[in-house]
Amino acid sequence: MDRLLILFIACATMGGCASTGEQNSPSMFAPTAISNIYSNVSMKVQLAFTPAVRKDYFDNPEVECAGPSAFEQRVVRIGAKLAEAAYRTFPDLSQRIPRFEFSVSDKTEPGVASTAGGLIVVLQPVSEISLSDDALAFVIARELGHVISRHHEQNTAISISFSILATALSPVLGVSRLLALVTSSSSSATAASTLTSAASYASSRAVIASYGETQRKTSDGVALRLLPKVGFDARAVSAGLAAICRKEPPTKWLLELNESVSLLPPLPSTSPDKALVATTASATTSPAVAPVE
Repeated sequence: MDRLLILFIACATMGGCASTGEQNSPSMFAPTAISNIYSNVSMKVQLAFTPAVRKDYFDNPEVECAGPSAFEQRVVRIGAKLAEAAYRTFPDLSQRIPRFEFSVSDKTEPGVASTAGGLIVVLQPVSEISLSDDALAFVIARELGHVISRHHEQNTAISISFSILATALSPVLGVSRLLALVTSSSSSATAASTLTSAASYASSRAVIASYGETQRKTSDGVALRLLPKVGFDARAVSAGLAAICRKEPPTKWLLELNESVSLLPPLPSTSPDKALVATTASATTSPAVAPVE
């Protein structure tokens, strides 16, 4: 009876199934409010394990009084344009996310993080990579794509499902309770419960990772829809980026960004061979000589 109740709560929490329009992608979503809590915690953990440039950044009155940096102003300005385009492109988006927020975090590694509620955090070293507004817009729009496509809700639904199923169906946990009753000790139950939780977490992360490429391609597609609506050119993104994978070894985020950029349409340019021929012809042509009278 307890297991049936737990499974019923799980179904209610998932809010049913819906089509995502993504091939090979999970079709269930957790409610945005719950997913926002999960994604907030996940983002804080991610940022906590990313080294900061200055540990006293938020405790330094001079820094706080200096106001936002030029890079943060760019992020907020470009982010606001993309958000406005997103609301025009996806009319139902405002019902789920009333507003987007954009900020910069002072870290040593480049990257972008987000929450289901529309908070987009760009890590400061992105300023060293995205040298043009087109490139920065693409970086931000990719993360907006994850939020718009409800990838946080998908990932949260997977995590909750594995957690609930592990609690309701795991025979190991049932054995641990029996051992606890027989030995009058909770140590066996605690150990087995911890093992079950760890296995549940690892399994959910593995499943989420298996959908990572599909989600990335979907968010890239959203980015390509948004960029031209606010005057940015996807073809100019590559030209506006510095060497992406100059770090050794490059981070996962850099590798994914590099892959996304490699699939963008190239800028139209003159053929190198034709340009060389034109230059050579120009250099070898004799200058015009006025006729001698």
